[in-house]
Amino acid sequence: MGMVSPRRATIAGMALLALGVLLAALVIGGSPTAKAETGKKALILGSSVTGGASSTEATEAAGDGFTVTVVDDATWGAMTAAQFADYQLVVVGDPTCGLTPAVVSQNATALADAVMARSGGNSKVGNRILIGTDPRFHLGQGGNKLIDTGIAFAGATDGATNLYLNTTCQDRDWDANGTPDVQDKLLPLLTIDPSATWTQNQGPPCGGDVSLISNAAQFATLTSSDLRGWGCSVHETFPQFPTDWSALAIATDTPTAPTCGTDVDSGAARCGEAYVLIAGSGIVSEAPNLSLDPPEATNPVGTQHTVTATVTNPDDTPRSGVEVSFVVTGANAGASGTCVPADCKTDASGNVTFTYTGAAAGDDTINAAITIDGSRQTATAAKTWVEGGGGGPDDREMTGRAWLYDGPNSYNNNKGLRVLVSGVGDASRNRKRAHVFCDAERGGDDLQISWGFVANPTKYVAVATDVTSAACSDSPAGSQGAPAADFDTIEATAQGVMAGEAVTIKIKLADRGENATGEPGRRRDRGSIEITRNSDGAILLGKPERFVGSGNLDAVGIAP
Repeated sequence: MGMVSPRRATIAGMALLALGVLLAALVIGGSPTAKAETGKKALILGSSVTGGASSTEATEAAGDGFTVTVVDDATWGAMTAAQFADYQLVVVGDPTCGLTPAVVSQNATALADAVMARSGGNSKVGNRILIGTDPRFHLGQGGNKLIDTGIAFAGATDGATNLYLNTTCQDRDWDANGTPDVQDKLLPLLTIDPSATWTQNQGPPCGGDVSLISNAAQFATLTSSDLRGWGCSVHETFPQFPTDWSALAIATDTPTAPTCGTDVDSGAARCGEAYVLIAGSGIVSEAPNLSLDPPEATNPVGTQHTVTATVTNPDDTPRSGVEVSFVVTGANAGASGTCVPADCKTDASGNVTFTYTGAAAGDDTINAAITIDGSRQTATAAKTWVEGGGGGPDDREMTGRAWLYDGPNSYNNNKGLRVLVSGVGDASRNRKRAHVFCDAERGGDDLQISWGFVANPTKYVAVATDVTSAACSDSPAGSQGAPAADFDTIEATAQGVMAGEAVTIKIKLADRGENATGEPGRRRDRGSIEITRNSDGAILLGKPERFVGSGNLDAVGIAP
């Protein structure tokens, strides 16, 4: 494990100093009031930061437009859920490498009830970030960026109490019951899963080998390199955590590797123990072998929404039989749903769908988790629910990957011809799901048509660069099945490129729903494609309507 950090060696001695701070902390900027005031307000526990109202955490919150109040431990300990709920942002920070104050766990229920909207008057569950390191101590090494992005994420949800929680250099076992207090008394209350298990490692190695593994947009300015080179800076890791939380960063030199993700700097798969975690609404992220589709969507309240989880092997082939756990957080926190297949285990294509109904307006995060090869991976999708059926954008789309077999082609009429409708590929996954919106202005320019023969199934490739027209309709020929949608057919025209030449792509795709054994709709979904060269009008690919031989098409969404 190497040399012990001088900071870790002095933690016991710092306990007495921390107790003194608990007694001596002053209220700065006023005391909390009953829930009556308006505006963006932030509450900071003074003993948990360095500098009170001039602390880094307070400065960042003020920069985000918050009016900041700093209170002492006595005030914090007497606060009710309604008083915590008066603040959009609550901060337990880093006192430049110290101990998590005892009052945090002593008044855990009131704080958690406000954050989780159990009582106190909030209608929404707040965003949460948990940090097991000391960014204030490492301010000039990247700690400032972690505090900046963490405060911004934690304070983002209006109408909620959002929590920035830093266990700094030690989550102390103040009541001497054998379990660190924050892990024991607060964290179990900050989840919608009452049976969830939190575990904590308070002695991770001093190597400082870490990776930022979440590509959530809220942390786009943070990189793995911002978190590295801090020496013995990972003070608490969390090998086990609930499904409604996601790992933002992991320590990769730990004795166990229960959490895996993709390093945002290198793109490499990395595994370890999570030490920065996030939970809340509107988060979009994927893992090396798990993704959710669509990543973002908007639907009217009272309708159904379906996401498809795709699980792959390291070589990107589908992985079947993997159970996917789904949890909804945000406006519809805890909403139940149904899986196809019903046991929530992936089918032969590596897919499982999850469908639920949005009963409340606002933003959700759909959290999915898998455990493969002994390690956990998580992915999320963002969902927005809007009141009423009108006025919003038309987010309906046809999505999926589908092989169409046999038919005439200007290159060869061989019956071995296969045409793949998919999304534009990349180095890590060269067969993504296509997305073609009913409203052409919504996009869908990731459409890719690949075709060839058994020996070379992707010899020819045409990529759409601009969808110019699209129309959706509902055919009496049959239902689209799950997920719920008010259409089953899309016809679209796009401009694109093939082998450097401009082409026009016309497609018609139909979701005919389930077959006898359920989705995917093989031998029922249908498609037709025509690709012409713009320079001379030559038909490069003419594919009349045929059944989908493999893959699946999904009509998704309800017209606004």
